Amino acid sequence: MITEQELKGHWNSLSGKLKAKWGQLTDDDLARVEGNVEQLVGRIQQKTGEARRNIETFLDESVKAGAPLMQSAHEAAANVAASVKETYKAAESSVKDGYKAAESSVKEGYKTAEKQVKQGYESAESTVQHNPTESMAVVLGVGIMLGAGIAMLFRSES
Repeated sequence: MITEQELKGHWNSLSGKLKAKWGQLTDDDLARVEGNVEQLVGRIQQKTGEARRNIETFLDESVKAGAPLMQSAHEAAANVAASVKETYKAAESSVKDGYKAAESSVKEGYKTAEKQVKQGYESAESTVQHNPTESMAVVLGVGIMLGAGIAMLFRSES
């Protein structure tokens, strides 16, 4: 005998089969049983005069015939879940790879900039050490020009 849970789980396909087998049943008759197996069997007996055993056998066979459909739906859902999980893992891996590539690129840029600044400093230091007089003259000239520029700025504001 089928359970109320099985009845409710297969109700959409089962109700159509019941109306096809016993044309005397109406939608109202089926709505009144509200998923109750005993009430359904009683309603069918009352409307059709069919033997309880025949009704129960029909219900059991109908539910068993619908079970592969439910199993297929379950398998399809499991396949979709596995596919989503696989896609998530691939996306996660892709994001991690992108992060590592960006991190590596930033580190390389930092090393290159550090090397260039160091070379510029060493070049300036070497120039000052080899040409101290010229270096002082350049610094003095730059200082005079900056001083003159600042003085002109202050005069124009007054």
